[in-house]
Amino acid sequence: MNFSLPFLSKSGKADGGLAKPQPRRAGGKAGSARRASLGKTKFQILIAGVLLLGVLALFVYQFMSIAVSRALAQDNARTTEQAAAQLGTLLDIYSSAVEQLAKEPDIAALLMAGNASALRQREESLAYLFPRALNFQLLPPGIDQVDMNASPPLSYAALAQMREAEHSESAPPAEVQLLNTPQQHINIVRRVVNPAGGDVVGLIMLSLSGEVLQRILEGAVLIDGYLELQQLGAKGTPVAVGHQGDQKYKEGQPGAVQAVSGSRWQIAYWPAHGSMAYLGKISLVVLVMFLLAGGGMAAVTLVLFSRLTAALRQDQISLVTLMKDFRDEQVRREYPHGLDEMQETLEFMTGLAGGYAFKGNTGRDCRAGFRCPACGRYDRRGGPAGFCAGGGRARKYHGGCIDIPRL
Repeated sequence: MNFSLPFLSKSGKADGGLAKPQPRRAGGKAGSARRASLGKTKFQILIAGVLLLGVLALFVYQFMSIAVSRALAQDNARTTEQAAAQLGTLLDIYSSAVEQLAKEPDIAALLMAGNASALRQREESLAYLFPRALNFQLLPPGIDQVDMNASPPLSYAALAQMREAEHSESAPPAEVQLLNTPQQHINIVRRVVNPAGGDVVGLIMLSLSGEVLQRILEGAVLIDGYLELQQLGAKGTPVAVGHQGDQKYKEGQPGAVQAVSGSRWQIAYWPAHGSMAYLGKISLVVLVMFLLAGGGMAAVTLVLFSRLTAALRQDQISLVTLMKDFRDEQVRREYPHGLDEMQETLEFMTGLAGGYAFKGNTGRDCRAGFRCPACGRYDRRGGPAGFCAGGGRARKYHGGCIDIPRL
């Protein structure tokens, strides 16, 4: 918003009486303050506000992403730990029972005696302790031949497990054998030692149905996703031996993995809603909040700047009007202001312009003899006397009585 003001001479006349503008010296400064533009300032404030809101939105997104990812990881870990704990508890019950039987002296005596019929009778009597057992066997050490006709079949995996029990003081972990076949089962093997000498005199092999694990998984936890029981193979590659949930959720890496103590198993869990899905929702929420905040800030900025522009326009109009009235020797008592900060400036300029106009015309007013009877001063407007008769004092800045010697 630009206004061109006429340059006035000391006599107050327009060109012919207008003073020519003096060229600014090179390198000279009109003032210490730098020039500014409301339009550019409004644009800069909007840009700065958008950038600050963007940084704030990014910070909120990062904070919420970390919090949600951490909460999801804890929830996934809790799910796998709960399933692994239930499987581990059941396995510990069976393993502890077999270990207690392996320590009984009469079982060691039967194995050392080698009486086959006595061993079969004892196996049948002990099998009732394990309702879900496929078979309970008391075996001599050193077996190295597979027997696929046995129930369950004695496979190479079973032979390896038996050799580990014979030659290692630590108990071999439970494992699933004959995977993905009708004869799939769980084997738990413990060695029996001679109470007198400590030599291995035989083995106890407990074979459980593979359905035991599936029933445990189905009753372990209610999940929204896919839970899989895996057994680590000879090369460390996990093989699924049981599952719960919808397999469509099995994509990519599992959300959490938990080992089952006392076995070669682990629980892998794929949640129904991964972290990327939640992060997408968070991104949408943050974007909506950013747009709403940015739109609100822009609206408020535009409204405030429109009010500021209108107030500044009012002050410019008042200043132009004041200069025109000064030229025409018709300075009014007051002029409207838009900005509160311009009120005193306009009042000062109004009083200054009124005093300057009178100083240049004191001769005519003095000859006219218009003197105030109350204060003895001259009425600069040349009107009838008695302007100050009520109080004998001139008002500040407006065109009242003027003390000529002070001008």
